[in-house]
Amino acid sequence: MTDSGGVQKEAFYFEKPCVILCPETEWVELVNCCAAIITDANEQQIIDAFLH
Repeated sequence: MTDSGGVQKEAFYFEKPCVILCPETEWVELVNCCAAIITDANEQQIIDAFLH
């Protein structure tokens, strides 16, 4: 879980899932290929993403 763009990309390189705690990301390709999910600060979305 992160709000850092650098960590988002590093998670992708290390083949780790990433939950993005921002309303958007500059790395849209990570979301498009399902390597990351955007939850913003929505508590239920964060929980759902973590459990997924």
